[in-house]
Amino acid sequence: MGAVVQMEIWPSVTEEDVKAAKRLLDTYPLMCRRIEVYSQKENLSPGERIKLMDDKRKKSEIESGFKLILDDEVKRILEHRYIKGQRHKYTKMKFESIFSVSTINRRIDEGVRILAECLKLAGVI
Repeated sequence: MGAVVQMEIWPSVTEEDVKAAKRLLDTYPLMCRRIEVYSQKENLSPGERIKLMDDKRKKSEIESGFKLILDDEVKRILEHRYIKGQRHKYTKMKFESIFSVSTINRRIDEGVRILAECLKLAGVI
């Protein structure tokens, strides 16, 4: 008998995908600022125009991914950490009165994995 080959409809998220999603999320505040600045400029260079379109697409996909997170606690922690651009230690400080540090880290990991899946499906990572 031959081996059964199981095909995935959607490719699984790898650790590299998670790392790529984190790098992208780390740049989210800068991405938003660039969109704001470049959108107000009258004359964009070709490079600025390309970067503006790329940032708009990535921002839209990140925001769509956030809408797919069902757990409100995960969403709140990730919004504080990445959307507001807070450092990890400040996120821990804000939420450690409610959750243990390991729970905070698990929630961040869970949310990033969901976002990585969305970003991978969208072809962003």
